[in-house]
Amino acid sequence: MGKLFNWKSVIASLKRHLAAIEASEDYDGDTGMLHISHLACNAHFLNAFYYDFPQGDDRIKPVFNLPKIGLDIDEILADFVGGWADKYGTTREPKSWFYDRKMGERFDAMRKAGELDEFYLNLKPLITVDDIPFEPHCYITSRPVLKEITEAWLDRYEFPAKPVFTVSRGESKTQAAKDAGVEIFIDDSYDNFRDLNKNGVFTYLYNRSHNTKFDVGHMRINTLKELPFLK
Repeated sequence: MGKLFNWKSVIASLKRHLAAIEASEDYDGDTGMLHISHLACNAHFLNAFYYDFPQGDDRIKPVFNLPKIGLDIDEILADFVGGWADKYGTTREPKSWFYDRKMGERFDAMRKAGELDEFYLNLKPLITVDDIPFEPHCYITSRPVLKEITEAWLDRYEFPAKPVFTVSRGESKTQAAKDAGVEIFIDDSYDNFRDLNKNGVFTYLYNRSHNTKFDVGHMRINTLKELPFLK
């Protein structure tokens, strides 16, 4: 079949005849036939195309045009807050990301004691791989450990084996995201969310207790399945 009969051309024809019927026009001026006959013919073509002409399906499909999505790890995939609470008795529902005044010195103490890698390796997952309805383009994290530790944690829970980029604590993720070609990023930190968006990397804020006070409108998501371009 030629391009004339690709699915979208038949759909467009069906819509034209339906619009004419809705406007109380019964007969097609070009053929003299009833618009409903043309509409029925178009519907028949489309029904047959599912079986006989799938290669003519030129409808726009979101799955073929997914952006390159980057993910933060802690508090999206990994339960950092819960792991920290188990170790230091801090809150499990912080109202600010800056909820432990001793966090810096505790990181230093774990590093000196050789416990830091183990802490990150033993964090529990917040979601499973089945809760990610796309293939991440990469992960960008500010964990104070080597990327091999993060890769080992991701592999343990069978998350997609995509590149991991680690930035220093307090360092912007923007350049790493741009270098990786990220088009959309997802982060739970409001500071990262603000910085990435201000510097041209569209970012969604992943809903957690420490960021609920920020009104970011449609740019907040509760799950990865809520991303509007997946619907």
